[in-house]
Amino acid sequence: MQPIDIVERVKTTYKNYIKTAFPVIDEGLRAQMRARIDQANLLWRGPYLSFLAEPGPGRPKRSFCLSSIIA
Repeated sequence: MQPIDIVERVKTTYKNYIKTAFPVIDEGLRAQMRARIDQANLLWRGPYLSFLAEPGPGRPKRSFCLSSIIA
């Protein structure tokens, strides 16, 4: 699975949930609510992915088990 595809599916599902979880009788108000929900930064903000550099070499994993850091 592609991370961007997953994010888009989650966003679509969440938008649909919000639109149906709070029913609005007034048609004009419902249209305003749907327009606001469809705005880009109302329900969430990016970035969703962070590309960090690989960590440099460090201590072997076994040394952490033997040290007082995890003990």
